[in-house]
Order: sequence, then C-alpha cells, then structure tokens
Amino acid sequence: MTDQLALFEEVSIPIYNRCQQQLLRPTAATKKQQAPCELCGRYHGWYESHLETNVREDIRDLYRRTCAGCRSKYIGVIKAHQLNTTLALRLITAEFCELCEGRFSIASNGRRNVHVDHDHFCCPGSNSCGACVRGFVCPRCNHVIASIEGVRDIGLDRVAVYLARADASPPAPELAQPCEKEGVFS
Repeated sequence: MTDQLALFEEVSIPIYNRCQQQLLRPTAATKKQQAPCELCGRYHGWYESHLETNVREDIRDLYRRTCAGCRSKYIGVIKAHQLNTTLALRLITAEFCELCEGRFSIASNGRRNVHVDHDHFCCPGSNSCGACVRGFVCPRCNHVIASIEGVRDIGLDRVAVYLARADASPPAPELAQPCEKEGVFS
C-alpha cells in the first residue's frame, strides 16, 4: 500500500481514497485519464504510459474511446485480424450482417455472433493482416462467401449456368427418389 501512495501526493483537490481517508490526486508518474466510453457512456480510465508500451499504435485510440467492458468480448478478434480503431469500433457496434442484413445473434459469452470477412487469397486461415478485411457478416454469409471464394477458378457464371440448367431439367423419374414434399425430387 505504501508503494501505491508514492504515486500520489496530498492536495486539497479531492480524489477520495477510502483506504487512507485522505484527499489524493495522481502525480505526473501515473498520468491517469478519465473519459466516457463512446459505446456505453460509463467513465473509464487509462494510463497513457501503459498505452505507449503495451498496445499497438493503431488501436491506442480504441482504448481511449471505449471501456474494458465493451472492448473485452471482442479484443481477441481485434488482435487476430489486426483491426485498426475504426474497424474495431465498427465490429463492436455492428448489429446487422453487411451481406444479408439480418440481425446478429448473441453468443453465450454475450458477444454478437459476428464474423470478420477477409480475403483468403491475401491471408489464408482464420487470421488476417487487417488490410484485407472486407466487412462483418453472420456465420451463414461467411460460409457462403468462403464457398464462393473456393470456386473462383471455375467461375461464378459457369456455376450459375449449371444451376439454371439443373433447375430447368429435373432428373429422370426412374433415377430420382421421391421427397417427402409432393412433386420434389431428391
């Protein structure tokens, strides 16, 4: 406790410390700032010295603008995709899929079930460089996009022609198994 008191000096300007029943204010060593979170409105603090050494430069502003509660559910995704402050705020505040415009469901941890869509030709795998992020989509649309990316070498126009041809001519009745729905072949 005495080490913590060394960071403060006694003054008549009140910041109340319950443990010591003294009026204390941060010294220049702590440089603690207070600001309202842009997402929930609660006041949060940050240490500028901590941001300078422990946080990527392109998301320091995110730490200044949002509280830990709003950020914590998404910080793994933000780091995995190297999102800058603008994209990170879009991720945290996203409510609708950018492709189908459906509302994101809420996962068990309280986080929206939002996927970061990125160009897999630039960054194969589940992480990205941040520069190839295209948007934020629902799991279903992310799967559809991944499937479409997989058939780029075939060509979407050829896939569309194939599907149109298959819809126009149903399979021969002796080859098709009747479906539970009347008039539908599987």
